[in-house]
Amino acid sequence: MSAFPVSFIGKSPRLELHFRRGLCYPVTMRRTTAARHPQTNGICERFHKTILHEFYQVAFRRKKYKSLDELQGDLDEWLEYYNNERTHQGKMCCGRTPMQIFLDGKKNLGGKGRTVEFI
Repeated sequence: MSAFPVSFIGKSPRLELHFRRGLCYPVTMRRTTAARHPQTNGICERFHKTILHEFYQVAFRRKKYKSLDELQGDLDEWLEYYNNERTHQGKMCCGRTPMQIFLDGKKNLGGKGRTVEFI
């Protein structure tokens, strides 16, 4: 969910093509936020706040990065922790990790004749 998702791919026609193709998968749902209603984007805003406080502010205090690849490597490690180890207390999370929530949802969808694909 985002206000204008295509804006995140920059000006590359190739990336835009991959982005639009990704939206064609039956699993992918494109949702945009309502105009003049920032509450609908709350989950994204909360994630941005979390990544700012728990990763970027800490990382930039501890280390001086010499390249974007080095920063990307540390971010990838943090995202692995965030998705697979860090429990969440948000609505309907009940102390589970995002991956546990995803896999539980996949089981629930699979039982109703639907299929879920990993992209």
